[in-house]
Amino acid sequence: MSCDASLLDLGNDSFAFGNREVVQRHDGDVENNIPYSAFAALLELKFAEFRKELNSNFNIKIDSLRSDVNSLTVEIKGLQQNINCVNEKVKALELENVDLKSKLAKCESNQSPGIRALQDSVTRLETELNDRDQAALSNDLEISGIPEFKEESAVHIVLATAKKIGVPLEECDVVSVERAGPVRDAAQAAGPESARPRPRPLVVRLARRAVRDALLKAARVRRGANTEGIGLPDHTASKFNVHDRLTRKNRILFGKARERGRSEQWRFIWSIDGRIYVRKSESSRVYRIRTESDLDRVFSIPSNNPIV
Repeated sequence: MSCDASLLDLGNDSFAFGNREVVQRHDGDVENNIPYSAFAALLELKFAEFRKELNSNFNIKIDSLRSDVNSLTVEIKGLQQNINCVNEKVKALELENVDLKSKLAKCESNQSPGIRALQDSVTRLETELNDRDQAALSNDLEISGIPEFKEESAVHIVLATAKKIGVPLEECDVVSVERAGPVRDAAQAAGPESARPRPRPLVVRLARRAVRDALLKAARVRRGANTEGIGLPDHTASKFNVHDRLTRKNRILFGKARERGRSEQWRFIWSIDGRIYVRKSESSRVYRIRTESDLDRVFSIPSNNPIV
């Protein structure tokens, strides 16, 4: 390795390296190699310079990193302030919501007689309109559970069903027959019988109310009759039901009454001429259900009330 000319004076027999004196050996000419001790000293100096440069670069990087950390800290503080501000607004909204609910409950509990009278009038009018709509269906009934087939004759099905339960009908007794509800998907209707959707009920309008009453009475007597022998294509015989046709409001109310009756273990829930009745047991009182408010009122009554 060549010697650094700034450190070695090759014209002298000796040179100074730091605080030490190095003797130069030669055979007339200066030797191209330096002693080990001089090489070690030179190497140590080189390492010192490298460490100094490395420390300088490291300090620069550290300063840059500290600057980035400081900037990030400022951003985090700003985000924390924003979060605190949002939390305060949320708490304020929650308090406002609680206050509004309290005021609303207070208003509902302190309704003026005029408002209560108006609400009672609206409820009474709605009930009267529903009763009128139900009266318009006095010649109608529904037959559910009859399998549905493509290009079926609905009138023929009604006539055959009536004959099945013991009430012979003529075509002139039937004003109209149709399936209620949206048309089933063709692919589902043509699939396996077990995978077919539940058939839509048949809505029947009869010419006379007496005929409708006779059908309903016969259906109650022959409860459990099935579709075998009524002229349908090959199918698995299933039970069918003949019942009143209800308005949409009464149909929803009847469904809720049946659900509530099952949960409260009331044995009898039925409808006659569009009127819904419930009864806890054979020895208990019969109640009529006209509105949803009647459900809570009736089903909360003790079951030991006698029939009146």
